[in-house]
Amino acid sequence: MKSLNMLFISLVALMGCDAPNRKDAFEPHPNFESAIEAIATSEDIYEAGAAADQLYSGGLPAIDALRRHLTDDRPIPSGFCIRSFNNYDDVKMGEQARWSIQDMIEVGLPKIYDDSYYVLRGDRMEEWLDERKDMSFSQLRIEAATAQLKYAKQHRANGERYANDAITLIEERLAELN
Repeated sequence: MKSLNMLFISLVALMGCDAPNRKDAFEPHPNFESAIEAIATSEDIYEAGAAADQLYSGGLPAIDALRRHLTDDRPIPSGFCIRSFNNYDDVKMGEQARWSIQDMIEVGLPKIYDDSYYVLRGDRMEEWLDERKDMSFSQLRIEAATAQLKYAKQHRANGERYANDAITLIEERLAELN
């Protein structure tokens, strides 16, 4: 019985030791621009993660703030990156801004699909958003998923092996959005 109590106490102590480093320990930023600055300048990966969470829940105002940083060449010092765990010195704030916008709007698909079905890839992102400037956040997400579904169906028609799986994922996402 003593060994079980010691194990329990040890587990509680270990879990409690990490509390100051958790991203939920950080106060929300007063605006999206300061959240972006936290990602771009903080060496604390948990602070950067908390700032990213705030942006992800910010809808169109957060996307507008992120768009202003698409050409931001500052390296992210904390190593925070939503796309890779190994790019500590390579990820620039502009890349992170692009990926954040893409992830907020588009259906996330497993890596096996590469970027074949993504609408907001390359330099097309700003043009695509500008063409839809009067749409709501929900409408943008539906529009992007509809375009992704169209691409996936084209790939299926060309005999792509995994297209049916992508179609299923995208159709599920469209059902959630509608």
